Amino acid sequence: MWAGVKLPGGQYRKRGQLAEAHDVLRRIAAGEINARQLPENTALLARNERDAVPVTAVVWHLPVTQVGPQTAA
Repeated sequence: MWAGVKLPGGQYRKRGQLAEAHDVLRRIAAGEINARQLPENTALLARNERDAVPVTAVVWHLPVTQVGPQTAA
């Protein structure tokens, strides 16, 4: 049996894992370490802009409507 903590989303973590994560977050907040230096972030930082997928965006300009109650006229 191991003592675990249920996190949002139904995920479970061992108390030791949570303590380690809290320590890392505390060290980042204190400025002792940089999040970019963590080994678990290596894959995220290795991605290049060449790997980015082009995205099409559409902007709609809607007419400004009158704010407040409308009259019958």
